[in-house]
Amino acid sequence: MKVEDFGFEMKPLPGAMPVWHAIVDAAQWSTAAQQVRSHGGRLVALWSADQTDRSAGLEVHMTLTGRTGLI
Repeated sequence: MKVEDFGFEMKPLPGAMPVWHAIVDAAQWSTAAQQVRSHGGRLVALWSADQTDRSAGLEVHMTLTGRTGLI
């Protein structure tokens, strides 16, 4: 699976290994998780962050791994 296959914009993060970042809505979140799973990838981490002090509300984060690297 290629980064382009996800159907939303992902930006590479600088570092020694391939890591991609995206901000997605609920439908894109679900689709990304299903796509990674169907291609043999795995959920690496799932966490939340309270950003209400910065007027950003609550955030949920996940890290997936696949042949492309970390997403």
